Amino acid sequence: MLLTKRVTIGVVLLAASTARLLSAQFAPDSSTSSASVSNRAPTSLPMPFHGGPLITGFNVWAASSFAVRTAAANEKVDGQFRIVGVQFSRSLFVLRGAQFSWLIEVLPVLTGTVGAPSYRIPTPETNPEAYFDPIRYARYTPHHVYGAGIAPLSAQVVKPLTNRLATMISVTSGVALFNKVVPYGKATEANFTASGSLGVEFTVTRTIGIAAGYSLHHVSNGSLGEANPGMNSHLLFLKMSQSLRR
Repeated sequence: MLLTKRVTIGVVLLAASTARLLSAQFAPDSSTSSASVSNRAPTSLPMPFHGGPLITGFNVWAASSFAVRTAAANEKVDGQFRIVGVQFSRSLFVLRGAQFSWLIEVLPVLTGTVGAPSYRIPTPETNPEAYFDPIRYARYTPHHVYGAGIAPLSAQVVKPLTNRLATMISVTSGVALFNKVVPYGKATEANFTASGSLGVEFTVTRTIGIAAGYSLHHVSNGSLGEANPGMNSHLLFLKMSQSLRR
C-alpha cells in the first residue's frame, strides 16, 4: 500500500508538471476543458487535425473494484483490483451540445489481488500435476499483482446537463503487462485491455472539473495464451480534470 501511495503521488505531480509545460504554449483566451463546454460556442473547438493544440486537457483518476469476475464464465474472482491513471485529451468537435474528445490513457498503476474461484483451485483428484507443483499451484491461489499499461485508442463524450453538471461517457482500448498471471492458472502476464465508463462531472472552476462514476474494466490475452479466462473488474472511480488554454 505504501508503494502504491507513493507511485500515485508521483503520477499526480508528473501530470501537474506536464500540464504547466503544455499550457505555457497556449494563449489564455479560451478553454477546451470538458468541464466548461457549456460556456463555449462549438466554433471555439479545433476541428480534428485542423490546427489548434494537440493536447487540450488532462485528468488524473483512481478507481477501486467492488466486484471482480472472470470474463469467460462470469465466475467470482477471489480478490480486488485498483487503478491509477492519467488521460490526455484532444477536443475534436461538438455535436448537439455534446463534446467529443480523443484520449490517450496512461496507466502507471494496476494493482490488486487475483486468483481462481475456489472450485477451480487444483486438488490431487482434479489436477494432480498442478497441485504437486508449487509454482503452478501458486498461479491458482490468491496472488498480488502489479502492472502498467497504455490505452491510446480511447474516446470521451461529455454532455452538459446544467452550467456546472455534465454526464460523461468514455471508452478505452490498449495493452497492459503484469508481474504475474491475471487472473489465474494458464492465463498470461501480458494482456489486452478495454473499458467503458459512465459518470457525472461537476465544474469547480472554468478549467477544473471533478467527476465520479462507474467503470467496467476488461483484461484478456485474446486467446494468445494456453487459457483465457479473462477478468472483468467493476470499479468506482474519482477523476480530476484540468483544461489547457490555447
